[in-house]
Amino acid sequence: MSCWGSALTRNRGFTAAAVLTLALGIGANTAMFSVVDGVLLKPLAYREPDRLVSLHLRITSLKNLGVLPLPPFVYDLWRGHATALESIAVVRPDTENLTGTGEPVRVLSARISASLFSTLGVRPAVGRPFLAIEDRYPAAQVVILSDGFWRRRFAADPAIIGRKILLNEAPYQVVGVMPAGFTLPIDDAEHASHFDVLLPAGIAPEQRLAHAYWGVARLKPGIAVEQARATLDANLATLNGGLTRNAIVSPLRSNMTERVRKGLAILMAAIGLVLLIACGNLANLSLSRALARRKELAIRAALGAGRGRIFQQLFVESLRLAALGGAAGVLCAGWLLDGILTQLPQELPRRAGISIDGRALVFSIALTFVSASLFASFPAWRFSITDPQEALRQSARGATDGRGADALRRWLIAAQVAICTMLLIGAGLLLRSFDRILSIDPGFQTEHVLAADVPLEGGRYEAPARRIATYSAIEERLRGIPGALSAGAVSWLPLSGDQFVNPVFLPNAPLTPERIRNLPMAQIRYATPDYFRVMGIALRAGRIYSDSASDAWNAVLSAGAAKTLWPRDAIGQEFTLDESPHPRMLRVAGVVADVHDELQNRAPLMVYLPLARMQGMNLSFVVRTALPVESVARAVRQAVWQVDRNVPVTAIRPMRDIVAASTAQRRFQTLLLAGFAAVAVLLAACGIYGTVSYAVNQRRREIGIRMALGAQRRDVASLVLRQAFAPVAFGIAAGGAGTLALVRLLAGLLFGVGPADAATYSSAGMLVLAVAAVSCWLPARRAMRVDPAETMHCE
Repeated sequence: MSCWGSALTRNRGFTAAAVLTLALGIGANTAMFSVVDGVLLKPLAYREPDRLVSLHLRITSLKNLGVLPLPPFVYDLWRGHATALESIAVVRPDTENLTGTGEPVRVLSARISASLFSTLGVRPAVGRPFLAIEDRYPAAQVVILSDGFWRRRFAADPAIIGRKILLNEAPYQVVGVMPAGFTLPIDDAEHASHFDVLLPAGIAPEQRLAHAYWGVARLKPGIAVEQARATLDANLATLNGGLTRNAIVSPLRSNMTERVRKGLAILMAAIGLVLLIACGNLANLSLSRALARRKELAIRAALGAGRGRIFQQLFVESLRLAALGGAAGVLCAGWLLDGILTQLPQELPRRAGISIDGRALVFSIALTFVSASLFASFPAWRFSITDPQEALRQSARGATDGRGADALRRWLIAAQVAICTMLLIGAGLLLRSFDRILSIDPGFQTEHVLAADVPLEGGRYEAPARRIATYSAIEERLRGIPGALSAGAVSWLPLSGDQFVNPVFLPNAPLTPERIRNLPMAQIRYATPDYFRVMGIALRAGRIYSDSASDAWNAVLSAGAAKTLWPRDAIGQEFTLDESPHPRMLRVAGVVADVHDELQNRAPLMVYLPLARMQGMNLSFVVRTALPVESVARAVRQAVWQVDRNVPVTAIRPMRDIVAASTAQRRFQTLLLAGFAAVAVLLAACGIYGTVSYAVNQRRREIGIRMALGAQRRDVASLVLRQAFAPVAFGIAAGGAGTLALVRLLAGLLFGVGPADAATYSSAGMLVLAVAAVSCWLPARRAMRVDPAETMHCE
């Protein structure tokens, strides 16, 4: 067995502690790196992805509008005149009803321009892409499947090419299957990049003004993003219509991950700090172990080993030990990653690329070397400058380690406590923010309410009257299912991320440029009268419209919309959503409570309209039940199928799950950072305990003499605790100051809590003090039990 192997077996306790500490630190960092790498760092799976950009639009002459998708007329303009672009394509996320093969289901679809394949540099793995002629209106009835959908629904049948499937009751011929892992070049809070089927865009004339298409383009070689933006803005300036538009051009990868980049970066930094605490613990362990070997090291130096040789020996031993911890860490990383994946929000972009792969292994190896360097450097440097003769004299008379080593251990403890305090404060701020968000009244009730999406598609439902009649029949059936108290329907559920925004026009208000810029924008919802009762949305004034023809032009407004448009009294007032010269006016029948579309944001202005005003919208039903909501799901599906057996009933879930899903991203960040902080507290506690215990063992002779000379046990305990708490107190103060300096990084993730929240800072400090007190008390108690007679006898 090698000298190193003998050293490991002689110090099994040290070896086990070091390997376990490193395995936890390196494993957690490798798992978190796999998430960050898969989402943020890996190149997109397209040809020359650095030349791909995402295209959006901003109408600067309208103050209340944010970033918008592209309308087709802008796509046509840029396709024909944008000299900075090699190619351009558009994507519109959608859904379709799949029938004819088992139960009807709703599938995720995307309407794409045929140029998407050449723009991204991808082709179907099986079959062919869309042809340019198939993309013209009316679009050809051809479809391309995703690899996952092909395998799930058609058992990866290679003969699928040429077969026909029914989408929205129309036959579509399968012409291709995309490669495994292919995702669409879009991702935001409302639209995910995964899909089941691709269809040709075939943009109809009436859709040319709709801001519904996500743009992606390939820049010409040598063209920078700023150059492309200037070219596209110059094209927009040629448009008429009185609106000022600007192009928003951003690298495709950054656009797809922008909303999660900051949170993941903070989590990666946090787990890196946990590894620093682990390295601090190991540095203390290594220093204590090296001090126990000072006689051996002194003899080596006396026999001619230079300081560099001693440094090299200690560093290589630490590196070998780190290799064991790194190997164990890779195993731990797989288990930890599985746990992290269960908490990842489903809408996290590029989550399919998260895995422990070769890049993660290289990172783990690098981390192992860095960790060894960190925890080996202190003891190796300490003994490389030690005088061998002095070390031999101290070893012979059993002296303590000296002020230098003791000071080094204290600084390491102070650093660990500072890092631990910073993580606790950060986690505390996120926890308080998350609690504030959950305490917000969303404006509706979630308990005992079940939601289900019921899309009506196909030629049979093109006529609005047929669509409305079918939805009314379904609502009536749902009221009769066992346990149902009431049922209603709405075009977009709260907190679902979907919305339809429209400017509100008041009569006799001239549209001056300034007024156009400040037009109030409201979210439009089509809802049945019973929807408000099912959801518990309180009536503030007036009444809810009915299903009768006399109420067809009445509306219900949210409290915020009513106050914005008519500060005194909105009931009976008139408005329109139509900017034509002589529109039919809508009348305000009632005002209801504000409903949040995102919990952390102000409730939007909202206008509710009867189904009679609905054109081509699909509805989601809500059912209030006295029974557990999960037990009613099957009855809901059967009630819908009694009206139409070919209608899919999708996304059946309790309303509380919709609320939970709306905060999934914050929950993931908060839980993970809280978990990292908990590990940091545990590691810091172990470090404090180990350091104080070692100091007590080193000073047993001194403690025995003090007690023999009359010192009381409480005096001994006070001495140990006083000296132990000095670096802890310094670390807490440094951690609080460091957090104040860095907390601006968390500012975008906080809600309702200031970055210098005194309650969070004080709670974190008290927790660290409590943990430190327990960690110090145990060795202090052992010091109180030192027998002076036994100590003097040994002397």
